[in-house]
Amino acid sequence: MINEFVKPQMHSYKEMDVPDDDKFKGVDTTRSDFDILNIDKNKLSYCIFHEKAKLDELRDYVIYCHAREGNKLQGLFLRSQFLPEVNVVLFDFIGCGNSQGTCVTLGVKESYDIGLIIAHIKENRKPKSITLWGRSMGAVSSILYAENSQYEKLLKCLILDSPFLTIDKLAEDVTKNQQYVPSFLINCGMCCVKKDLEEQTGSKLGSIDTRESVRKINIPAVYISAKEDKVVLPKRIQTLCQLHFCPKKAFISTQGGHADERDERVIETCVKFIKEILNK
Repeated sequence: MINEFVKPQMHSYKEMDVPDDDKFKGVDTTRSDFDILNIDKNKLSYCIFHEKAKLDELRDYVIYCHAREGNKLQGLFLRSQFLPEVNVVLFDFIGCGNSQGTCVTLGVKESYDIGLIIAHIKENRKPKSITLWGRSMGAVSSILYAENSQYEKLLKCLILDSPFLTIDKLAEDVTKNQQYVPSFLINCGMCCVKKDLEEQTGSKLGSIDTRESVRKINIPAVYISAKEDKVVLPKRIQTLCQLHFCPKKAFISTQGGHADERDERVIETCVKFIKEILNK
């Protein structure tokens, strides 16, 4: 169970799989790559897709935060949705894709990584606004970052696809989906598991409770839930949407499971929501 949580299968890729020069809406775009060090001194690489020769101009940014078993290629679909007017940022969380590191922390340290990337963009570019588009672990990471960045005026919108509530609820839903186990037995086992998780990752994963976090977030958000999701049940995500502090929010239900691709209707609805927030 410990490995299932924090040591996902590494889905590496070749750098040639990451697009470079391309044309959107008749405008030439390109990719710029950057490296920074995170709090554990692991190299964190990210790339910005932008209009050619316009990287230093004032722009809105959308940052994609991938799932636990994903990588930055998961967010390539955003290029056709936002370029050339909005810059798109993709990266691999530590322990995923082609990044350094051996494990993930389900959102704890990942939220710091988001903060480092945003800080680097603010220091070196001219961001007009920032939107976080998170999937699964990336959605939890986005929630934790937004909760702890109440005074980050650039953060304008959140797209939260299948975030979990707590480690306990996640374990309970996954375990019960595979075979029936009484909740009290799962809770007893999780006490030992969480202790080992904290020792391996150096982070208090058991402290994650997105229900409490979203109560503090006054940022417009869209919550996405798949009807056949057996990892994060739809009722969990509905709970988060109801608790989300900002009144400008939406809940989208779609077909498929936890890891399935989202259909065009869902993506178009989210893009429209973002552009309305950004007055585009």
